[in-house]
Amino acid sequence: MPKKENSQLAAPQAGVYYAIVSAHSGKAVTAGVNNRLYMGEAAGGENQQWAFVPVGEWYKLVNRFTGDVADVILAGVENGAQLHQWEDLEADNQLWALEPAREGLWKLKSKPSGKCLDVVGISQEEGASLQIWEDLDGENQLWKLLEPAELAEQPAQAPAKKPASRAKKEPAAKQPAAKRPAAPKADKQPAAKKPAAPKADKQPAAKAAQKPAAKTGEKRPARKKAAAPKPEQPAPSQAKTPTEEGKG
Repeated sequence: MPKKENSQLAAPQAGVYYAIVSAHSGKAVTAGVNNRLYMGEAAGGENQQWAFVPVGEWYKLVNRFTGDVADVILAGVENGAQLHQWEDLEADNQLWALEPAREGLWKLKSKPSGKCLDVVGISQEEGASLQIWEDLDGENQLWKLLEPAELAEQPAQAPAKKPASRAKKEPAAKQPAAKRPAAPKADKQPAAKKPAAPKADKQPAAKAAQKPAAKTGEKRPARKKAAAPKPEQPAPSQAKTPTEEGKG
């Protein structure tokens, strides 16, 4: 182990690619899509391998997978200026100093500002962003330079991952299907008002029955025609009386 620490303190070798691993989280500086740089699980992939190309006293950090270099966005010099990967423009905001720190660790400092490569928010999470910040000697500003073969020898920092996964499970516990009580709102079945439909039975049929009754009452006056007393004309029978007079 002491030999490995001494080798880590030596200057990076030309033609060798290194993983830049955070002493705080064990995650590696990773080249992503859309020029992004972030902290990812140290797996030794080519997008986590960096060549330290000397430029005088400084280094360009060249990604093996993309061929781009670590770059401070818009040549920022303020605390919080973030990093991405960009084509090599031979610009000062793409140059870094390597400063030895304790126990085989390094600080990486941007040439224009002298500020340290720093994990935003001291995060240990997958996908954490990178920035520059004044030198606070913080764990999130300390880095190991490891060859890909050495990553397998690093102690797995599973404990740091477990709390993160538990934190993800806690919000899952907040899913108590409590929304089901809202189902009683569906019991607002105003269908009970359907009994009011019988109100449509407000005896319109009875009124219809009364109308035909009125028509039958009008037919009754026809009986008066049969009352004509035409057969009551017996007066002609009285004309026979003259014969009776002859008899007399």
